[in-house]
Amino acid sequence: MLGPLLDLLLPRECAACLIPGSHLCVTCSGDLWAVAPEWVQPQIVARPDSRGIGRAVVRAHKERGQHALVEMLGALVSDATTHLLNGAGHWPPTTPVVLVPVPTRRRAYGRRGFNPAASVAAAAVNDLTPHTRAVVRHLVTLVRQPGDQRGLGASDRVVNIAGTMRCRRSAPASLIVVVDDVITTGATLNEVMRALVANDATPLGAVAAVATPLARPSAQ
Repeated sequence: MLGPLLDLLLPRECAACLIPGSHLCVTCSGDLWAVAPEWVQPQIVARPDSRGIGRAVVRAHKERGQHALVEMLGALVSDATTHLLNGAGHWPPTTPVVLVPVPTRRRAYGRRGFNPAASVAAAAVNDLTPHTRAVVRHLVTLVRQPGDQRGLGASDRVVNIAGTMRCRRSAPASLIVVVDDVITTGATLNEVMRALVANDATPLGAVAAVATPLARPSAQ
């Protein structure tokens, strides 16, 4: 009874095409899943999002609070993580996979009330298990608040985010995968991996639910 009542009070519409009925319509969902995850940069796997459907889902989740979409984003990250693990060769099945979400800016957290990358990583763990032993660990923190990345080009994003992060604790002996909801130029994910390496960790790579066309170095 609660679900239909909420739909009456807060009508659902597709995050991408805005057609009423569901948080993501069957057509947009099918178009999103029709594209396979791939290596968009060295060490980074994501699903290319040339049509912007995935980015619309990300925006609806983190800017409009449509938390029902987190399971979809988690499944996309789970798929990308599996692709990353398969490309890493063989490892003992008992080796845990540690998903490290990118930290969020203090101002963004205050506005949203949650860390989108952490929510997506937690949903990905639920999607990965029991086939993969996965946990979320907040290993990296911000030591300096970067400016808003929106509107910045690739080189400016690198300058803006450089040196803003460090490891808050020792990294476990496991397969470490950095997680974000979207990769635009890769600056944030690469900064998290830099902070991990500086603390003698060896991240396997990074994943995101979707990648913008700017994610590929040739497009920067």
